[in-house]
Amino acid sequence: MATKAKQSPDIQMVPEIIENLKGSRWMLSFDHEGKIQIKPIPPDACVMNHEQILEALNKRVVFRPDLIEKFMIGAIHNLVLQCDHVNGIKPVNDV
Repeated sequence: MATKAKQSPDIQMVPEIIENLKGSRWMLSFDHEGKIQIKPIPPDACVMNHEQILEALNKRVVFRPDLIEKFMIGAIHNLVLQCDHVNGIKPVNDV
């Protein structure tokens, strides 16, 4: 059975709003009721999925050393939690 292609919504905005959005980056999404949600993306933000982050790390994209350190600590912490979960060990902080 062929899947139906998702239709792009017809988005109409007030020209003044569009003028205010120019020159910056915005995340556009729709909530569960179909209402438009628009959030600013900071100029230094990087929007990537998990695979793209790993690919960037493997391609030697330059990251600040303090961010690499935080990333590695978080990755190791995440790995420990996953291993504990697989092995059925309850973390000490859980009561």
